Amino acid sequence: GKGLYASALGSETCTYCSHGMFSDEDGASECEYCLLPFTTANIASHSRADCMCPGGMYGVGGNYSNGGSCADCPEGMSCAFGSHELFGSSDVHVEALTFPRVREGFMTLASQALSPYRCLVEAWCPGGDTAVCSSHRDNTKVAFGGCPPD
Repeated sequence: GKGLYASALGSETCTYCSHGMFSDEDGASECEYCLLPFTTANIASHSRADCMCPGGMYGVGGNYSNGGSCADCPEGMSCAFGSHELFGSSDVHVEALTFPRVREGFMTLASQALSPYRCLVEAWCPGGDTAVCSSHRDNTKVAFGGCPPD
């Protein structure tokens, strides 16, 4: 089956593809490696679409199959396995993807979601989604320095 390979010709015993590898053909004699730094979340991956950016990085451009690449997670953000700048876009395979998350004490503007700012007061910036701030702070101001308009 897919995600497996037979290490010897005619063998009836199959082995799971290792972490960072996949097999998209039934009866494969070997697994294919994801190109570094792409990897898989699990063993026995059965599609090149399972190759995603590892934790600490996020996908840029398309996905593995159509020329995307990985970039280091920006300071002030956390990037889980499969994080991608285009999360939710029809241009990428999104079943396991998430957008990089903002760390506590940092914020991003909605228009610059991958450019975090350190907040003036850490408590104003709970982290999580883009442009999230504590109550009575203006999420359109850098580092939530202003009060919201009335």
